[in-house]
Amino acid sequence: IEQRSRHRENENAVRVARAKLLSLGLDAAGLERLIREGRQALVTSLPMFAPIGGTVIHADVSVGQVVRPDQHLFELVDYSTVWG
Repeated sequence: IEQRSRHRENENAVRVARAKLLSLGLDAAGLERLIREGRQALVTSLPMFAPIGGTVIHADVSVGQVVRPDQHLFELVDYSTVWG
């Protein structure tokens, strides 16, 4: 019974980890490669999406920094309205 319980916990942990990586922008192919190859396929970058288009004029983030969903990371400016 204890082994079954531990197995279910491990399956749930894998499901949560998959969902987190996908929600961070890792595509399905990258996730499968990571699962198949392990550390050799270590993810070194993830795409970031903004609700607007524009140019990054300031970044408040550094490599390896842990960030929260509500944290200000970048400042974007849409120059198309300035020059349009």
